[in-house]
Amino acid sequence: MKKLKVISIIIIVLFGGLSYYELYRYYNTYNIPDNITDIEESIKEYIKNPVSSSDIRYDAKNIKIIELLDVEGNKYGLFSVDEGFGSAELIIGKNGKYKIGDIDYFTTNSEIDNSFSMFGVFEVNKTRYLIIFAANPGFKTKYAWAKFGNDFECTMDIPQKEYYIAYTPVPDDTTNQMMEIEFY
Repeated sequence: MKKLKVISIIIIVLFGGLSYYELYRYYNTYNIPDNITDIEESIKEYIKNPVSSSDIRYDAKNIKIIELLDVEGNKYGLFSVDEGFGSAELIIGKNGKYKIGDIDYFTTNSEIDNSFSMFGVFEVNKTRYLIIFAANPGFKTKYAWAKFGNDFECTMDIPQKEYYIAYTPVPDDTTNQMMEIEFY
């Protein structure tokens, strides 16, 4: 009977310790508050110390959010980085804070042609979206057309702003593979 009590106590302590560790890890992962300054600092830190070994380490001097879009709780941001631009996916946690899901950026040493676009398919709450991060100098672009490897095609209206983020839902089997996109 005494052995059963000792084993029960050990199991309870181990379970409690593991639960505490998982909660601690979760709350430290989703640690970005919902404000521009903290988001900019988190992007800057992520670029400086990337999580993935395939990401390029870059010591950004200046990060500024240009556009921020909410899609089902997650945030998608278009930002300037020194002499370039980037996009960021911020995934919301159960604690109401965010973690960085994906960042893409480019820099240049020459004067930037303010006509650029970045895009991708992102999954949010089991729904996939095509999200476009782009510039629209002179508001010349009115819509975008995209075709995917699963034969799905879509057209999106482009906001008439200098910089924008646009999105539309796409079928569940849609991926970034074999994607074709044109702007008109």
